[in-house]
Amino acid sequence: MNDKLSRVNAEFQDDGTPKNSATESIQHSKTSTQHSCATHALVPKLRFDEFNAVYSSYHLGDTITHKGGTALESFVEENGTHKFISIGSYSKDGKFIDNQQRISLNAKSESRLLEKNDLVMVLNDKTKTGDIIGSTILIDSSDSYIYNQRSERIITNKELLSPLYAWFLLNSPKQRKNVFSVSQGGTQIYVNFPAVKSLKIHLPALPEQEKIAAFLTAVDQRAEQLQRKKTLLQSYKKACMQRLFSNAECGMMSDEFQHDETPTSATEPIHHSKLSTQHSLRFRQDNGEPYSDWEEKKLGEIATFSKGKGISKNDVSEEGTTKCIRYGELYTVYTETISTVFSSTTLPANELVMSRANDVIIPASGETHIDIATASCVIDEGIALGGDLNIIRSNVNGVFLAYYLNNAMKHKIAGLAQGSSVIHLYASQLKDLKLQVPTKGEQTKIANFLSSIDTKIEQVTHQLTQTLTFKKGLLQQMFT
Repeated sequence: MNDKLSRVNAEFQDDGTPKNSATESIQHSKTSTQHSCATHALVPKLRFDEFNAVYSSYHLGDTITHKGGTALESFVEENGTHKFISIGSYSKDGKFIDNQQRISLNAKSESRLLEKNDLVMVLNDKTKTGDIIGSTILIDSSDSYIYNQRSERIITNKELLSPLYAWFLLNSPKQRKNVFSVSQGGTQIYVNFPAVKSLKIHLPALPEQEKIAAFLTAVDQRAEQLQRKKTLLQSYKKACMQRLFSNAECGMMSDEFQHDETPTSATEPIHHSKLSTQHSLRFRQDNGEPYSDWEEKKLGEIATFSKGKGISKNDVSEEGTTKCIRYGELYTVYTETISTVFSSTTLPANELVMSRANDVIIPASGETHIDIATASCVIDEGIALGGDLNIIRSNVNGVFLAYYLNNAMKHKIAGLAQGSSVIHLYASQLKDLKLQVPTKGEQTKIANFLSSIDTKIEQVTHQLTQTLTFKKGLLQQMFT
C-alpha cells in the first residue's frame, strides 16, 4: 500500500493536478501500516509516519451539536434563492446532487438555513436497499442551502473534530455500515438520529485529522479532474462524428446529435482539412489533394451476411481455449472496436463460427429497437461469434463501418428492427440500407481518428476507476 501511495502521488504531479498545500504535503509524506493489537486497539491500518498516538474514543454525540429538519417541500419554487437539500440530493458517496430544487427564506425555512462547514445527514431511504442511509453532505462553499425533513444538521465541535475530516469519516464504509446497523424499516429504511449519536467513533488529534482530510481531498480532486476530462473527450467525439457523418443523404438528422462546440482542450490538436463538400469535416490525402465525394451504396452491394452460432452461458469458461463474443456483450462490454476479447469457450473450434479480421457484427435480437442498432468491428480472425449475431463481411474498413453504422445509421437501423417484447433484426433488412461510402483512404483516416479518441477515453476511464478504487481502500484503512 505504501508503494501505491507513492505511485499515485507521482501520478498526480505528472498529470498536472493543481499544486496546493494539500497535494504538496502529500507528495512529501511517507506512510506506514500499523495493525491493531491488544495494546493499540485504536490504531488504524494505514497512517502517516509522523503520527503515532493512539486514537481517542468518543460517542459521535460527544463531538457534535445537531438539529433535525422539517417538511419544506410545499415551499419549493422555480426561482427560489437557496438550494434545497431533499432526499434526492444525496449520493452514495456523500456528494451533493443538485436536482435544481430551490426555496426562499420564510419564517419556517429560515431556521433550517445551513452555514459553511455544516454537515447534513440523510436519515431516510425510500428504497429497500438503504444505499444512501447515513450519506452526509458537507457545506463547503458560500452557496446558501436549506435542508428538509428526514435529514439532520450536524455541527462539529471544532476543538475535537474537523468538519472536513468528519465528512470523510461519516461517509467511510465502516461508519456507513454502523449507521445502517441501527436503521429500521421494511419498504423504506430509516434511522433515528439518537441511535446515530450513540455510535462509537475513534479520532486522532486535529493535526492528523487535517493531514488525512487534505490527502483524501487531493484524491477527490484527481477523480474530478479525470471525470471532467472524460466528459470533454466524449463531447469532442460526439461533435466530430456529427461533422464527419452529418449529411441528409447519409441519414443523420440534426436532432440525433447535440451541436456542441468542439472542446479543443480535451485532447491535442487534430490535424485535418475541412472541405465544403457533402460533409462539414473531411480529410485530405497525404499529398494534400481532396478525396473524392462519398458514393451511395446499399449495404448488400458491398457486403455479405451470415450468422453466428450459439454459445450458451454454460459454454463460457475461464479455462476455455477459444476466444468468443456473445451478442449480449455488445451492449455491456464492447464499443465500435473489439481488439481485446474478454470471454472464452470450451466448445471445439470446428463446431463454431469463427471471425475473419475486419468483420462487423450487429445483434440479431435485443430488448429495444435503439439498443439493437449496435455495431462493432472484430479486429482479429479466429474469434468464435455466438448466436444472435449478424455478421457483415466486406472490403470496407470495418472500424469505419462500425462507427458509421453505430452513429450515422443508428436510427435507421432501429427503424428496420421488428418486434415488441423481443426485437429482431435480419440480414434481409440490413441489405437494403443505403450508405454513403468514402474512398478506402478516407475510411482509414476516419477510423484511425475516431479510434484515437476512444483510446484516450478508455485510458482516462481506467485512470478514473483506479483512483476511485484507491480512495475506497484509503477510506477502509485510514479510519478505525
